[in-house]
Amino acid sequence: MNIRPVFLLLLLMGLSCSQPEKSKSDEVVLELNTFISLIEYDFHALEEEIGLLGEFVNHLFENEKLILSKADKEKYRFIGGFSNVSPNSDPNLSTIYISELAKDKEAAINLFYLTSSLDSVFKSIIEKYQ
Repeated sequence: MNIRPVFLLLLLMGLSCSQPEKSKSDEVVLELNTFISLIEYDFHALEEEIGLLGEFVNHLFENEKLILSKADKEKYRFIGGFSNVSPNSDPNLSTIYISELAKDKEAAINLFYLTSSLDSVFKSIIEKYQ
């Protein structure tokens, strides 16, 4: 349940039912407290997502060999350090750049293949918490 509409409704009811002798500063304090409560609620949800994201990243590194052995290495084509940069490329794929000056280009590419599944995780978090 999204609690934001409930807080806003309570805020509006509180403001409309306030007695005339209430000072403007009391109204401002009420609005600020409501706003702070909304932010705390949003941050709590994001904190849970960050914890789950951390567990997912740990899982990736714990299963590195298996994940790399199953990686679809044809999905991305690296040209001059870039991958997926053409205007008509798949918007669900990341644009990757690995510098030609990288000391261990193969390790960088392997790290990319290991963590490429994070794209969909980040995308779902952004869609869920715009």
